[in-house]
Amino acid sequence: RVVVLAAFMEGFYNLLLAYFRAEEKPILYSISIFVRVLFYLSLNILFVATLKRNYLGVREVNLISIVLISMLVIPFTLKNLKFKIKFCYIKEVLEIGIPLGLGGIAIWILGLTDRYMLKFLLPEQIALTQVGLYSLGAKLAMIIRFILVGPFMISWGVLMFSYQNDIRAKEIYASVLKYFVFLGGILFFILSLSTNLIIDEKSS
Repeated sequence: RVVVLAAFMEGFYNLLLAYFRAEEKPILYSISIFVRVLFYLSLNILFVATLKRNYLGVREVNLISIVLISMLVIPFTLKNLKFKIKFCYIKEVLEIGIPLGLGGIAIWILGLTDRYMLKFLLPEQIALTQVGLYSLGAKLAMIIRFILVGPFMISWGVLMFSYQNDIRAKEIYASVLKYFVFLGGILFFILSLSTNLIIDEKSS
């Protein structure tokens, strides 16, 4: 229940962040992210280290931190927004949202089950070693996220709204995607070639 509620609140909080992007308010956006991290770190120390809530404590902290930061951010967003249901947009939203939602569920399931699958499918004598190597490889793959995906999403998240009414919007979005995939492919290729060297250095 905690995980499901936290997922719902995460979506609500992302809508609030999208408002800051659309209105080109990078200071409020950055402060919001920073304060949420402070909430998350502080509550983790309290729930996990002090109260000994273990895994459940981590999930509770995630939910509480999202709720707290959302309550702080709402006054900066709702004063300029009006709630109105436009049924003509529901179909378009569902066409975009359903595939994204299914993809998010698939990623969530993969993140929870992949290591357990390796542990139970591989022979017992090598299972834990292979799970460790898999976890190391997953961490190395995160390099692309920090180098390319993270900075791109923060910067492009603001710019993309400024082009939504441009007559060349589709061409601009297509060009950005093309270059993003191209750079991502290069980084992936370089990382793949250097993986053995990186792992050897870590092992030594």
